[in-house]
Amino acid sequence: MCAQALSEYYKAIWNGTDIDLDTYIDNENLKQYTHNKITSQYGLFLKNKLTYNQVTGVDIGVEKVEYVEGDKRFFYFKLDAHVKKECG
Repeated sequence: MCAQALSEYYKAIWNGTDIDLDTYIDNENLKQYTHNKITSQYGLFLKNKLTYNQVTGVDIGVEKVEYVEGDKRFFYFKLDAHVKKECG
């Protein structure tokens, strides 16, 4: 799910494609922030003519996983992401 979310996020920023934030984010404030961030970044890339080089995918690797116990249990992932783009 993380890989799909990151891939859709980068495609939305660089390619202007839609992303269904409801699939990935449960918090309304975070959804609004993310939507505004995507819109802002894509607008900036359009303005500077940087959208000709489309994102084709994202390779995700896990560098570190940490399990935290307490009142609630969590896994924290440190991810490596490599954005793949068209050349031309």
